[in-house]
Amino acid sequence: MPSPHISVILAAYNAQAYLQQSVRSVLDPSYTDLEVIVVDDGSSDGTAAVCRSLAADDRRVKLISQPNAGISAARNRGLAAAAGEWISVIDADDLWRPGKLARQLSATQQAKNRVVLCDTRRFSENADGGIEWLTASNPPDWTQRPEYQRQLLMLPANRMQSFNTALMRTRDARALGGWNEKLISAQDWDFWCRASGQAEIVRLPDELYLYRKHAGSDTRTGSMVKVLDSQLAVTSSFAKTIGVDVAKAVAWRRLQFLHEAALHVPRRWLIAQLFAVLRSVPRLGADARFRQSLVKALAA
Repeated sequence: MPSPHISVILAAYNAQAYLQQSVRSVLDPSYTDLEVIVVDDGSSDGTAAVCRSLAADDRRVKLISQPNAGISAARNRGLAAAAGEWISVIDADDLWRPGKLARQLSATQQAKNRVVLCDTRRFSENADGGIEWLTASNPPDWTQRPEYQRQLLMLPANRMQSFNTALMRTRDARALGGWNEKLISAQDWDFWCRASGQAEIVRLPDELYLYRKHAGSDTRTGSMVKVLDSQLAVTSSFAKTIGVDVAKAVAWRRLQFLHEAALHVPRRWLIAQLFAVLRSVPRLGADARFRQSLVKALAA
């Protein structure tokens, strides 16, 4: 059997409820020269059984099982097994619109080292199974590399998942080392930052990736701290790589995170973090976003 042109990697953990829908959205009749590698990351539900059923119906679906090691490790396992010249990823509860791969592949023809992203539309399902369309997000348009990398450094958290839409060459993803398994969050953003030094990253301005939002997102302080720690680690590393003042970049990232999280974390913790930012970069006290975050914290 000849090798597929594109390998799609899907890391799945307890994804029984949505896995079939996600895989079927990838098996789009507009582009068929692909394989779907589902990496079951130690699920305790029926994820593996769903995947076996899908594979029985379509030989392009392949299952790899491993003990639970996290999404980055699962994706890297899929990357190691990928037989295609190109790779893309999808989360186990998300969807693709028809034509995603065909349109992205067409956009790669203009340059050998292109990575092609697309826009994202968030959605949720109500209790009756109806779809509620939420906000859209898009990656920045490619400019000159230094300017583009500075945009990435300051990217809002709600756009960090945009690299999840990427189509890129398998050999390039492997050369970059895949996904950082030490991070518990911001893995896509970290990969994006590293890829920006090697490739031209272009945006296809179409909402081809559908990102499922779930009720009851984890906003516990401990979880939020871990998310912030991951973002600060990426910020520090990337700022150093592109020659930006690390302390200032870290302070701005912390400020941006706190501004977005102001309504979801305890006031005492938020105020302590805001004053930590002010101590590290005193001139931020004059910044409007800092003052707004502080007002939110005091009013919470």
